[in-house]
Amino acid sequence: MKTHRFSSVVAASVLLSVFTIGEAAAAKPFVVIEDVDGSIAKGRWKTIDDVQGVADPLADKFAAETGQKPEVLSVWSNFAMNGNAVATIFVPYANDVSGIGIDPAGSPKPPLRAALLHNDVTQLARRATTAGAPSVDGFARYLFLLELSHLWGPALRFPADAANNLTGKELIGFDYHWSFWMDAGGSLAGGNKWKDNGDGTYAVIPQKPGEMKYSMLDLYLMGLAQRSEVSPFGVLYEPVVPTTVKDPYGGDLKPASFPWFGAIPFTVQAKRKTVTIDDVVTQNGPRVPAKGPSEMTLGIVLLVAKGTTDAQRQALEDAFTPIASDLAPAFHDATGGRGTLRLLAPPEPVPEAVPEAPPAPAPVTPAPASGSGDSGCSAAPSRAGGGRISIASALALCIAIARRRRSGGRRRRAA
Repeated sequence: MKTHRFSSVVAASVLLSVFTIGEAAAAKPFVVIEDVDGSIAKGRWKTIDDVQGVADPLADKFAAETGQKPEVLSVWSNFAMNGNAVATIFVPYANDVSGIGIDPAGSPKPPLRAALLHNDVTQLARRATTAGAPSVDGFARYLFLLELSHLWGPALRFPADAANNLTGKELIGFDYHWSFWMDAGGSLAGGNKWKDNGDGTYAVIPQKPGEMKYSMLDLYLMGLAQRSEVSPFGVLYEPVVPTTVKDPYGGDLKPASFPWFGAIPFTVQAKRKTVTIDDVVTQNGPRVPAKGPSEMTLGIVLLVAKGTTDAQRQALEDAFTPIASDLAPAFHDATGGRGTLRLLAPPEPVPEAVPEAPPAPAPVTPAPASGSGDSGCSAAPSRAGGGRISIASALALCIAIARRRRSGGRRRRAA
């Protein structure tokens, strides 16, 4: 059985010196870290050890900034990672579940379970176009939820079907992605929605990245759905695809193709293998534990390139804030409200107190020649200092000036 590979991490202390923490503005749900010497941008990673060597110090810096350690670390950059701006990278740390096709393993950096390297956020429009999506709307959400799904694979098999020449591996298109021909109602982890035309043909129903959700089978793998909730699903095999239909990434459609986002549907001639949850359990074993945690903690990092100016950084942070703010709610929505990500955000900086200038003395009005006393009140306006409103509220300063005549022609002032 093909299993997810987990490796212990060789400490990458040399990388610790190349990062600096950027001051996160108030209410921004992420930590800014700078690739000071450009070593991440220049890096080329081939193994789990390589990418964990990058993710480890990022997790450490996040913890230093927030005082909290996340279970899931989501990293976005403003530069191409690992030599291209399109690919996303899932970095595994832990798996505490059996029966889902992945070997259990403890985290070498608890409580971290996974780091998700989402690559260049400034290239989302180009990345969406490359994937065949009609627009960039919801594409960042899709990338995040796709990578997060790899915590649980997918890596399932079903019992081999020799009569139809099926090995049982056909559910998987490539490691931890459902096959393009998977028919389980659509999934963020891959596959499509297929309509059975009843004549041996199946029509694909185009999906929108921002509206996709996890399938009930996905929720079972997460421990957020019971076995009894998973309806029979299927996978198409021996498909005959129209010659005019191509993979947006190039070439013919294949099991490793990503979901169909194109506006134009198409029809294929194919056979369909029906698979039940009992088939899954027979081949992979029951999920243990049957129920997974309904809540995990999430930390978000914005990784900025060497040489990014203050103005560029501010514009980047402003553009990234709504994307980062949507990630935790997106997971809640995609699980049908069954799962929650609790965001570990940086603490809001405490405003620096700006000393108040002493109020100007109130003018003294000469006493009237006759009559009783009078009174007046002046208000000290709120003051701005150094471009920042003072932490102290503006207080009304009232000075009562009383005048009264006394016998003998002498006057006394009371303040």
